[in-house]
Amino acid sequence: MRILLVCGSFPPMKCGVGDYTEKLATALAVSPEHSVGVLTRSTGTAPPENRGYTLLPGIRRWSVMELRAAVSAITAFRPDVVHFQFPARGYGRLQWILPGILRLRGFNVFLTLHENFEVRDARSLLTATLFFPNLLAASAVSVTIPDYAECVPGIYRRILRGKPVHHIPIASNIQTVCLSGVERQEVRRKYGVVQGGDAMIAYFGFVSPPKGVEAIFEIANPALHRIVLACELSESDTYHRSIAERIVNPPWKGRVEVSGFLEGEEVGRLLAASDAVIIPFRQGIRAGHGSLEAAVAQGTFTLTTSRDRKGYDPKENIYFAHPGDTQEMRKALETYLATRVSRSRDHTREKWRHIAEAHIGLYSAAQQGKDRRV
Repeated sequence: MRILLVCGSFPPMKCGVGDYTEKLATALAVSPEHSVGVLTRSTGTAPPENRGYTLLPGIRRWSVMELRAAVSAITAFRPDVVHFQFPARGYGRLQWILPGILRLRGFNVFLTLHENFEVRDARSLLTATLFFPNLLAASAVSVTIPDYAECVPGIYRRILRGKPVHHIPIASNIQTVCLSGVERQEVRRKYGVVQGGDAMIAYFGFVSPPKGVEAIFEIANPALHRIVLACELSESDTYHRSIAERIVNPPWKGRVEVSGFLEGEEVGRLLAASDAVIIPFRQGIRAGHGSLEAAVAQGTFTLTTSRDRKGYDPKENIYFAHPGDTQEMRKALETYLATRVSRSRDHTREKWRHIAEAHIGLYSAAQQGKDRRV
């Protein structure tokens, strides 16, 4: 089977969906029965050696004016499947029409919805409206959120009832890292934590008000903990400045390390060496969020928020607190700090193998249904 994955972003661009697409391409390409290609923005990098997939000539701006170039590149690859990943950074207006054009030209178009396109305001309504034709063009749809039907607009639910929809959970974009005791201490020293000293609390990812990063400073104890923020802070961003002010003033002055952007392997080492990872989203985290999967993959205790789940999950080593309940999160951190669950080096790799198999099942099932209709 010839499989073409399409995404507006791709490493080294900073986008979780782009990272997911690269991992999926790698997992699909393991089988010699499949030829895998990726169409992305022209800033995407050439694949590392031995990954097995082909990076097509990129689209510069994803503008409507580049429609002919995109269709030409796709046609030259001769795919049996064209699978779009939505949403993603890097897409331009071409994303709203390309799936439909390809469907009209006889291609089998598939979509993965990484978000639910919930309508909250005028801007999200416009996005949901523009995306509507893409749903119509899809032969089948995969979703990463198990309760997607409760989150998408009503018109989406009606369309999706008439299409094959498969829930395919995501896995960590960061490979599981197994550190020896010596290696763990080396990583901790790198971030200012000496042996026998403070506990190390980590956060990684983008920084914005919905992420609730400010809560970490209320949950952790400056007398006992050292915080490592694997993120970038910009002086031009009001929320970023508010976080920076907490860092340079008592009681946290000298107790916080901001690493800046880290490559995936180093993020894995940081999470594996930490005593806890805190992900305090203001509205609660959704199932299968990339940051949560990355923390779980390392076996490190993870403290997060949820409106659906409550309490401690010993298998995943996660505590789910009610959003905004700082007292509950503070108590959970005190109780489960430094709790670890053993993970094999193949933990994440095996998850991606299952994800690749689920995608092949999605494509095959849709093709069989098409054959029956014919």
